[in-house]
Amino acid sequence: MIDIDAHPTPVPERKRLLPGITIDPRVNLSGLTNGFHTIALLAALRGEPSPADDESTLRVRTPSGGMHAWYRAAPGETYLCSTGSGPGRGLAWQVDVRATGGYIIAPGTRTKDGAYTAVGDCRDPAPLPSWLRLELTRTGHLASPDPAPRTPAVPPRARLAVLEAGGGLGTVGDRALRRLVADVEACHLVPEGAGFSAKLNRAAYTAGGLIGTGYLTHDTAHAILTRAAQHARPGQERRFERIIDSGPGRRAASTVPSSGTAMIPSESRNEFDPVVAAQQILDLSDVAGSEMLSPRRPEQPAIVGSEGLLPDSLTDRGNAKLFVQLYGRDFRYVPGMGWFRWAHHRWVLDESDAVVWAAGEMAEQLATFDPRGRYSAAELRRHRRRALSTTGMHALLAQAKAAPGMVLAPSLLDADPYALCTPAGVVDLRSGAISPPDPLKQAHSRSTTVSPQQSATPRWERFLQDTFGNDDEGRQTIDFLHVLLGYSITGDVGAQVMPFLYGQGKNGKSVLVEVMLQLLGDYADAAPPGFLMAKTFDSHPTELAELHGRRVIVCSELKPGDRFDEARVKLLTGGDKIKARRMRQDFFSFNPTHHLWLLGNHRPEVTTGGFAFWRRLRLIPFERVVAEDRKIDNLARILVQEEGPGILALLIEGAGRYLRGGKDLSGPPRVQLATDAYEATEDVVGRFITEACKLDPTLRAEQASLYSAYTRWCGHEGATPVSARAFAARLRDTLGMASPREMLLSNSRKFYPGLGLISDLDSEELQR
Repeated sequence: MIDIDAHPTPVPERKRLLPGITIDPRVNLSGLTNGFHTIALLAALRGEPSPADDESTLRVRTPSGGMHAWYRAAPGETYLCSTGSGPGRGLAWQVDVRATGGYIIAPGTRTKDGAYTAVGDCRDPAPLPSWLRLELTRTGHLASPDPAPRTPAVPPRARLAVLEAGGGLGTVGDRALRRLVADVEACHLVPEGAGFSAKLNRAAYTAGGLIGTGYLTHDTAHAILTRAAQHARPGQERRFERIIDSGPGRRAASTVPSSGTAMIPSESRNEFDPVVAAQQILDLSDVAGSEMLSPRRPEQPAIVGSEGLLPDSLTDRGNAKLFVQLYGRDFRYVPGMGWFRWAHHRWVLDESDAVVWAAGEMAEQLATFDPRGRYSAAELRRHRRRALSTTGMHALLAQAKAAPGMVLAPSLLDADPYALCTPAGVVDLRSGAISPPDPLKQAHSRSTTVSPQQSATPRWERFLQDTFGNDDEGRQTIDFLHVLLGYSITGDVGAQVMPFLYGQGKNGKSVLVEVMLQLLGDYADAAPPGFLMAKTFDSHPTELAELHGRRVIVCSELKPGDRFDEARVKLLTGGDKIKARRMRQDFFSFNPTHHLWLLGNHRPEVTTGGFAFWRRLRLIPFERVVAEDRKIDNLARILVQEEGPGILALLIEGAGRYLRGGKDLSGPPRVQLATDAYEATEDVVGRFITEACKLDPTLRAEQASLYSAYTRWCGHEGATPVSARAFAARLRDTLGMASPREMLLSNSRKFYPGLGLISDLDSEELQR
């Protein structure tokens, strides 16, 4: 429910009026005093009616003069409450959102202050409008990450450009009137009682405001309104002419409500016109919220005329240049991956071929007459026919994808290690500052499911205390986990660590990981089974392609007897470029931004081990089992729904601690001891060196004899020996040898310097 406050209140700083939307100081906000004004302004920015004016849903007048607009959320979606006058999450100033867990007074209720009275004819909440859903998502109100927000349709840039050039109802002021005029024209379906006078009244009043601010001429406004009124009420010219003619004059007096203010109490209307203010915001800003809904004026207006679009040459290249000019904000081509389209706050893979449809939409708007006389009508018709063909559209796109500004290198996509894309904008993880989404500046295709919000997270804190304890050791582990999780949401892989959440079931491992997966959206993913385990076959390169742009990769489903593919672990936890490809695509290279998190009830075997492997591992023990009577089903989902924005804010804080601090991820004593114990148990070669060998500069050991002793020792221990080559590499690493050339040679035999076998474990005497 959208709770709109009618009380006139001193206006705060502009950035608080519409969270996430920049309002230029030059925008005239005179008369803006309450929630009716701000929600109408937000709606006008999106080209939609204000919820206060939405006759399709249940609206309730409050005793104080405010308004409750009721809507039904889609199945599976959960929304969070907010207070429009508070510093936290908000849709608009003086507009509250009442949803899950919120206190709502039902229609018809009578209190000591008065009655809550339904307004209009509708008595049922309508489905939540798509534009309002997007705004609630953008401002962090959608708690449930499923289903994902619907990708918006690409605006018909070509048609709008022609309209704006004079080829129809398309100038800046005309566009502002479009919805109101449509409401007037729709009255022709009902001979009487359709609210014709009120709707024409509103349109005329708005036209007066547009005339006064220079967005519309008097003659144009009169023509638009007259045409709509004649269509709706033919033969009633005297009636509607009086209304039309009085609009501009009455605008200054502010006695008639403008669009978005029909339900505002008369004492609260003042002189604020949301349509005019919204148009000023669009004209003075590059970005308004999640997307600029008004098409950008073409850089070369000479090729856009009222007759249609005229490319600078009747060729595929000319069409490609025109396409880039019109759709440069909507599409990017990533070599090796395909076309991407702008969706709210990020670039998403164009799986529906919207780019092809946009190319066809542009071709439909190609002119068949050239006022400059460069091309004949026959040439233009022939060119248009070719452009409308599948061959012509693909030829256009083949050239457009190489245009400057249209191509986006895969190495740049999601490559900024210190940026985190959220529905509200891009967070700088070093400072915590957030910038609004901008398709011309951003190269993000990944996004979190919620926006960060500084808020209390009592359930999350209780979960961590139940999992690790509230004593000194537990608090140390929680604090370490705070920084480790923060590090993991960055794209910085310099620490080269791999956390391993280890313990038996019902101890919180899965909940912790699932919260991360749900919060981080497609920044996080689960790896295929056995992703880091040794196999008898090579993995498909598309497995590695899924790492591109990720921040967290969860590797689970460990089985007894699994053995680490140690070379793969080192490769995927290092900082070297990774080469991969997607299905039926070319290979591409990218810098890693991912962090591997291992999760399991079993500890995989480690054969070679060595410092290079063990310095990466951080075994975090989960030792506390939750009692059955305290177990909460679907706890991860509840945590995200109730405290997701606050948890994400904590992760961002942890990232800042890591980036601004000493970058120490060695872990508390509990983690270090658990990791050391794992190394002592699983590092077979290391155990052999410790238990069967002696390090002494005066000793030497013959290579073949030492490996033979090692295999016999493994037989006694029930361990699987590594290959002779891996064994030799591990010994050289232990002894600090850079290459095999540093081994001692004697009678064509190779010796390891500074190492000998303990005599009672081998029949041969120590080599001296």
